Amino acid sequence: MKTRKMAGILFGIFLWGIYAIELIIRTAAVIRGFGSEANAVDQSAQKLFNYFVLFESGMSAAYLYKMYEPMAVHDKNRIISLYQGLTKSMHKIAVEMFLACIPVAFIYAVVIKRETIHYISAMLIIFLNGCRFITPYLVSVSKKTILTLYGYKYIADIIDGAANSVIVLIELFLIGKTNLSIAQILCISCCLGLILGTLYLIPVRLLCGDIIHIKKIPSFEAKRMTKDIRFHQVASLLNSNIDIILLSVSRLSLVTVYQAYEMILTYPVVATNKITENFRAELGVILKIDKKRAYALFQKMMAFHMFVAIVAVSVYVVAINPFIELWLGRQFTIGKAGVYLFAVCMVHRMIINVVYIARDGEGLYAESKYFSVIEALVNLVLSVILVIPFGIEGVMTATVLAVHLGLLPGNVRLVFRDIFHRKNSLYLDYLTVILAVAFSVGIWRVASDGYAPADWKQLAWTVCAQAGIAVVIATITVWGSKRRYLRRDGYRERQTV
Repeated sequence: MKTRKMAGILFGIFLWGIYAIELIIRTAAVIRGFGSEANAVDQSAQKLFNYFVLFESGMSAAYLYKMYEPMAVHDKNRIISLYQGLTKSMHKIAVEMFLACIPVAFIYAVVIKRETIHYISAMLIIFLNGCRFITPYLVSVSKKTILTLYGYKYIADIIDGAANSVIVLIELFLIGKTNLSIAQILCISCCLGLILGTLYLIPVRLLCGDIIHIKKIPSFEAKRMTKDIRFHQVASLLNSNIDIILLSVSRLSLVTVYQAYEMILTYPVVATNKITENFRAELGVILKIDKKRAYALFQKMMAFHMFVAIVAVSVYVVAINPFIELWLGRQFTIGKAGVYLFAVCMVHRMIINVVYIARDGEGLYAESKYFSVIEALVNLVLSVILVIPFGIEGVMTATVLAVHLGLLPGNVRLVFRDIFHRKNSLYLDYLTVILAVAFSVGIWRVASDGYAPADWKQLAWTVCAQAGIAVVIATITVWGSKRRYLRRDGYRERQTV
């Protein structure tokens, strides 16, 4: 069963990787077919509608947490009631989102600094991106949640990867072979998303028993947790979206540049999280039973994230500017300072999800919400101050400072002190990753002696060479720091209070 699950996880990552490559091609195709400004509006709209997650207020996360206990004691009736409550809540939220989407599209099309794209076109692009964001709440969010609970999140990832890849392939065909406008293509994408979203019914029926057939009185008890989760969502949304929103209203031309670097940064982060997210429910259930075993699993997950972070960030620092130049053109590249700021953010994003999984598994949303508020305020204020004089480097500096001054210290203290009753080792883990990355990149800089790839073949060689160096360093570094937990009986080690 474990072999089948790991194979499923890797296949889901493979499909998502294809989808990621298609998105890279799609960005270039949209710029060529409709112009850089149309792409900027499209990307800004996607970021804007991420704020609509506030309508949901973390309800799926709250319901998943509420399902851990009945799952641990095999209380099927309560699971069914919670599932049906979640489904009804998601449908109501989708309607509210759609009603809000209409005025948002009209207003945001006025606010952004357009120079070449017509208002109606911008408004339609924004509105259709909103519809595309809303679709999963109608057809798939509740089903993904129940699959995650039963340990089948990788099945949802496989469906996601396959469906999204098909949609983007069709978009690419329509961009290249037809005279349709970008708004018409987005409309077709929305319809396809609605149709393909129904595929989630199949694995739920096959793998989760009669969850969707038995009728119970819906339980809405998880709603009480959403007010605390909303704080975390606001902070997360500000960190992931405020940069591009501020750039869109101050200097729209920088949106495509920022989006390119942020897109490539996000791919290894998401791929890594997709693997460990399959163990979210497992950690949540174990936390109810055995804290020692939970801590061992937590540290194993941390070791995996550290390993991938060292390799991915090292490759990013070395290859991102040559990649952007070959992909979009030299005019879309930034200086070394900007690359290093993106790299620091990447280190954080590669590691922090393990902390969130542990925190959420214990349901500590209320206890950690004020850390998120501090981070959000610091990020917003600094971004507004720095965006005009420093552009991309300004908003990235704000993000780095907000994370390390506001969000990280409190959450880390909460997880290590209140959940596991252990000494805080995360800062040492961060330092270990950063030093390993610096050492790996330094070796490449010395060995390459200023070599700069001039075509895709040379870039591929550069990526492989740097990845090879980083894998060796990551293996030595992570095994040296986490070997006690990577052994089979790692959870038996003596507890340190």
